[in-house]
Amino acid sequence: MKKENIIKVVVIAIVVAVTGGILGFKFTQRAQSPTGQVVDAQPIVQTKPVVTDSEKQANVQVAKAGYKIVEVKNSEVPFSFEVPEKWMTETRNSGEKQLSVEEMRDFLGTQYTYTDPDSGKTQSAPAYSDGVGTHSTQDIKAATAKEIQQSFKLYYYPNVSVSAVDYIWYGEFNASQIDFRVEDGLAGDIVNNVKTGEKEQCKNEPIDSNLYGCGNSAPKWEKIMIAGKNVYVETFSTDRDEKGNELIGKGGSGGKTYYIETPSVNKTLIIKKQARGDSQFEKDFDNLIQTLKIN
Repeated sequence: MKKENIIKVVVIAIVVAVTGGILGFKFTQRAQSPTGQVVDAQPIVQTKPVVTDSEKQANVQVAKAGYKIVEVKNSEVPFSFEVPEKWMTETRNSGEKQLSVEEMRDFLGTQYTYTDPDSGKTQSAPAYSDGVGTHSTQDIKAATAKEIQQSFKLYYYPNVSVSAVDYIWYGEFNASQIDFRVEDGLAGDIVNNVKTGEKEQCKNEPIDSNLYGCGNSAPKWEKIMIAGKNVYVETFSTDRDEKGNELIGKGGSGGKTYYIETPSVNKTLIIKKQARGDSQFEKDFDNLIQTLKIN
């Protein structure tokens, strides 16, 4: 081999060796951790950050100042909403579990002490409906287990009730009360049954009966969006006094009933606002609807 060819081969070998050494050094640097330990040289893949318990707690729904969250752990349709802290709440019949006879008896025997808005006097009244002829706490205590169960069967007590005043009634009209209950079936079917029942009722009533919502006093129906769902809403008319001024009462309450269905379980959540209230009550009710969450 000629001398010049030998020199070329040697030069090429040196270049290859040097280049390989440089690349090998760089690869070793990449494949080592700062502590010098060898790590897997795989591409870095971005993943979702791990959420700590404290971060999870930070995501829990928090009520606005002056309000509280009412969480209803109904076994079929769990839901929650927000109301003023001072509002009274009743959730013992929420549907989270089947009430025992004694729990039913305790529920029916509830008495509330309140201030009569007309006389200003402090009074006491039962919260229950007299579905089986019971009219006092003593009657409730003396009722048999069968009578207690019969009362719950005859009168469909709401799962939850809230009230802007210091009492909740199930046998009488309470303009400041809102009731929640879960019924079987889809909203459309339930609403059709309600409309049919109202028409039947009005056949034997005066054409403009406020008490039953007939004729010009018939309730109005609409559909709106609540919690991402199409909701049927029935709005009742108001009464008028002898001077023609609007009058809120049992016969013409101006109240509303909302029918919110959960098709996955064939259930409908029904919200009944018994009457239209003053501006603050309506503002608080709007907040209730806006914060409603159905799980």
